[in-house]
Amino acid sequence: MNHPDISSATTSEFPRAVLEQSRSIPVLVDFWADWCGPCKSLAPTLEALAANHAGALKIVKVDTDAETAIGTEYAVRSLPTLMMFDDGANVGQLVGAQPLSELETFVAKWLPRASQQFVVAAETARLSGDIATAIEALETGLAADPLDFTIHPLLGELYVEAGRVEDAQRLLRDLPANIAVDKSFDALRSRINMAAATTSVEGADDEVGQAFSAAIGAANAGDHDAAVSALLGLLTRHRDWNEGAVRKALVDIFNVLDGDPRIRQWRTQMARALN
Repeated sequence: MNHPDISSATTSEFPRAVLEQSRSIPVLVDFWADWCGPCKSLAPTLEALAANHAGALKIVKVDTDAETAIGTEYAVRSLPTLMMFDDGANVGQLVGAQPLSELETFVAKWLPRASQQFVVAAETARLSGDIATAIEALETGLAADPLDFTIHPLLGELYVEAGRVEDAQRLLRDLPANIAVDKSFDALRSRINMAAATTSVEGADDEVGQAFSAAIGAANAGDHDAAVSALLGLLTRHRDWNEGAVRKALVDIFNVLDGDPRIRQWRTQMARALN
């Protein structure tokens, strides 16, 4: 074991070396034995895996001949057996000598993604009011890891906030179909709809259009109580106006505020207004 992130553990050391340690960093346990040929052939692959994720993954080797109790506790029946531990729990298992590509795929779920440092930087910039820097950080993160779909809702929201609605729409269009239907994108889709609704009624000279524009403006400014109150008032008299735009705007606000305790009451009022 030449890599500093690879160590061995006895049964008495297991709770500290694996369970406790996995609360701060993922730990891959290699259950092996000296007589096991595939175990020996796996050793260099584990060295390579440790080198690829230095500081982000620990590998702990357990000799099941010497430590029979821990092997029994985790029902190890074939060697080598690889178990992943995260936050103190066994969260995954592989049996048999595996190629490096298979090990990389297996551990990826529990390792920090290359893009996450940019997400942290973006959140810091946003808190300070620097939207442009936040957008730049997320764009860099997305370029580093195009499959990190947790970035898209954050980046899309910032695009809308910066008035770059077309960029937010493009971000959604470019998502794989199976990802785009995920509920995590509902709020972004609704934010885009509300921004587009504002543009569609700009300069309206009729009473309904002006009232609708003012309500959407209030929603986009964060005054959702005023926005919903105004839209509910419009809904009772103008439910079919502009192809049901008032009802759609209410649904978009509910999506943006998903989980807000006010939504239940607002939905009840909306149902009454439509009946």
